[in-house]
Amino acid sequence: MKQNLLLFCSVLCVLCDSMVNPSFAAAPVVNSLFPPGGQRGTKLDVTVGGTFDKWPVQAWVSGDGVTMAAGKAKGTIRVTIAADAVPGVRYVRLFDAEGASSPRPFIVGTLPEVTEKEPNDEPGSAHMLDRSTVVVNGRLDKTADVDCFAVPLHKGQTLVASVEANRTLKSPMDGILQLVGPDGFLIAENNDHDGLDPQIVFTAPKDGTYIVRLFAFPATPD
Repeated sequence: MKQNLLLFCSVLCVLCDSMVNPSFAAAPVVNSLFPPGGQRGTKLDVTVGGTFDKWPVQAWVSGDGVTMAAGKAKGTIRVTIAADAVPGVRYVRLFDAEGASSPRPFIVGTLPEVTEKEPNDEPGSAHMLDRSTVVVNGRLDKTADVDCFAVPLHKGQTLVASVEANRTLKSPMDGILQLVGPDGFLIAENNDHDGLDPQIVFTAPKDGTYIVRLFAFPATPD
């Protein structure tokens, strides 16, 4: 039986104001990394959400096989992942003479990765995924944001759609994952499969394009 595997790595962006004494420089503050991971054997540019009094900064990464260096643009780092890097979570700190940031997770994977294409809030504008196995890097970064992804399936194919967000990436979201069939009806839904992260496993009863829909509530109810 052929199986389709989709892994959604999502970051719920939180904008934070910080007050800094203008007489003193502060250590870097890192709130997010996007994309929050990459496939081994690749190079990519990562946008760092946070505050930096000075740029460039230096980067420390736990484990082996991943190197990072500050990019020319403030708030970007260049990531190089060795082809033989062990898959899994690394922890990243940015630092300068004033101190170091708190560690942030970065996931090294083995599957091809893509970045979600906006706008994709509605099934009619869903991001079409043309690979049978793929990691989608996406963000829920505005109020009532919804991400939709179109997946073509043949009868008998099994779809596995899994979200990696709160448990590993510490994204402050309680995700809801839904599956809409070719006829436009909701046919599967899940939340809290692994902590607050959802997963759907579904075998297609007929050929067609299915819509995987992701949205979230705050991890801490407000």
